[in-house]
Amino acid sequence: LSPTTELPLPPSTELPPPTDATGILPTSANATHIPPLSPNDSHIPLPSTNALQLRSWWSYFLREVLVLYEMTFFRQPIVTRSLVLMLGCFLAVVFPKSTVILCQVPVLQVVIRDCTPPPLVEIPNIPIFLNAHLETMQTYNLALRGNYSQELLKTRSAMRDLESQVKHSDLSSNNREVFVNSLNLLWKATTQAAYNMETLEAKTAVTFRLFIDRSRMIQRALTQLEKDTDGKLLANLMSIFEEAMTDANDGMEILDLQVGTVLKNFVTMESYLAGAYDVAVKEKNVQCEKKASLAKVWADWGTDHVQHTLLANNLNILQKFEGARVAHMNELILMSNALRKFREQVDTLRQTVKTPLLEKGIVRSHVQLVNQAINELEAQYRKYQQLN
Repeated sequence: LSPTTELPLPPSTELPPPTDATGILPTSANATHIPPLSPNDSHIPLPSTNALQLRSWWSYFLREVLVLYEMTFFRQPIVTRSLVLMLGCFLAVVFPKSTVILCQVPVLQVVIRDCTPPPLVEIPNIPIFLNAHLETMQTYNLALRGNYSQELLKTRSAMRDLESQVKHSDLSSNNREVFVNSLNLLWKATTQAAYNMETLEAKTAVTFRLFIDRSRMIQRALTQLEKDTDGKLLANLMSIFEEAMTDANDGMEILDLQVGTVLKNFVTMESYLAGAYDVAVKEKNVQCEKKASLAKVWADWGTDHVQHTLLANNLNILQKFEGARVAHMNELILMSNALRKFREQVDTLRQTVKTPLLEKGIVRSHVQLVNQAINELEAQYRKYQQLN
């Protein structure tokens, strides 16, 4: 119905214009006169403006309903749709709890906003991303302890002391020269390893601390997602999460390069250590077992050539280094493998693994999993005294 459509009344309902007893139409002069209120009528309450507006709105609403009702049953049955639409919208506004029931009517699903389900939103799975980072962090015990670089510095000092002692020993001139050169090269390689290990420890601490901070930002953005009405909060979450994945990926790449540098230093140290070991074996003129350590060979040799007390402390340091060297190299290899695996997982998360965020219950369970993952990350990060 257009606003200008005139609705003719049935013939039986058309009334003749009002006339008086003489059949003459009344004029303003002979019309009924309503006197104004006198002071004695002040007890009669006047309707307020809001009440008048509400009454006018109700009158308009009821008039429209009656017109539609009349047209529905007497003139135009197609108006039933409009009548149902008007009643449904009215009930949805006055009684919000009735929306669930009203949304079952197909006609009202288009009009009532709450009937339209929110769009299916899929983002990379945040808990899987955090757990992948936790698995990577668990392989970084050697770097997170933050004290292995100091152990390497002690080993370097032991190398220097041993080099000085060997120079004043009664080794043959040829073996003495080879031995001193091997120890000198080992000292330099240990110095580089200690420096690069210290850098790795610092970068590891910064990278994981930054990642935990990013995770907290993701958590806060995810918690606020229930209040999203225009998609801005969702866009904010996506932006923070994408930035966190990018930073984590870049940070892991930097750590991977640093781990590779330390591994090269260890390989160099191993070659120089083997050279010093060969000199000691030749000097004793015996074929030692493969399991014998250089520290043990030096200890046996020192009893005959150098005062044992001068070698004791340095040999203990060297023996400790030799005993843990293979294990530490394996840890570095595990670090490198874990870093590459993490970077592959991030690429996979971005492309395939998605999480639908459709209902509040899903968002809340998502937040719970994120909180659990972050707590585990912080517990793993803070279990070392130097990082508390």
